[in-house]
This record gives sequence, C-alpha cells and structure tokens, in this order.
Amino acid sequence: MPPKPVTTFKGPGHWRSQAEAARLPDTIFAQLAEAARRLADKGLGSAQQAVHKAEATLAAEDHESAAGALRSAARLCQDQAPAYASGLRVLAGQVDESAPAKPSAKSVTPDKDDTTEQHPALED
Repeated sequence: MPPKPVTTFKGPGHWRSQAEAARLPDTIFAQLAEAARRLADKGLGSAQQAVHKAEATLAAEDHESAAGALRSAARLCQDQAPAYASGLRVLAGQVDESAPAKPSAKSVTPDKDDTTEQHPALED
C-alpha cells in the first residue's frame, strides 16, 4: 500500500498559498513590501507611495507617522480596493502596537529628594 500523503491535495491554489506563506518572513517590513507590491499590481500608485513613505518613517523609528501614512494609503485605495484598505488599517494597528512606550509625565518630574534646585552649585 502506498503511504498516505501528509497533506491532502486541495488544488494548486492551496499549495501556492502555503509556498507563499513559507517564503515571506513575518516582519512588518515584509508585510509592507508585499502590500506595496500588491497595490502596484492593482494600479494604485498613490497608495503604494504612501506605503513606501510608511516604510521609510518606520525604519527611522517614527511609529506614529508610519501608522498615519498607512491610514492615508488606506483612504486612498478605499473606493477601488476596500479589502486592501482594510489590510492597510490592520498594518497601521500593528505599527501602533509595536511603538515603544513613551515616558509618562510622572517619570520625567524630579523626585522630592532632588536638591539641585536648592543648591545651584551642585549643578556643575
């Protein structure tokens, strides 16, 4: 008896999707590059440019601007490709979640024990 296949054959589309999932690394930059490629294939150049802008600002570690650029790209392609717009909004949420925490106002204020204001000579 021949061995039973590990996975069942669901058609070439199923195998292609498995191959693409194995090929792409699971990083935000890979997802942004794939989104830009798909937008270019769809003929949505302005949205593609906004995604490239988001990539550049995210590389500069400006998460807030990168998320804003992705939301802008989503608005640009909303009418022609609503599914792509939804995906871009999800990516913008991921970028927002990956942003480092900003210091709170409480952690910036000096402690009560800080005596540098009372003794200016200690500031040197």
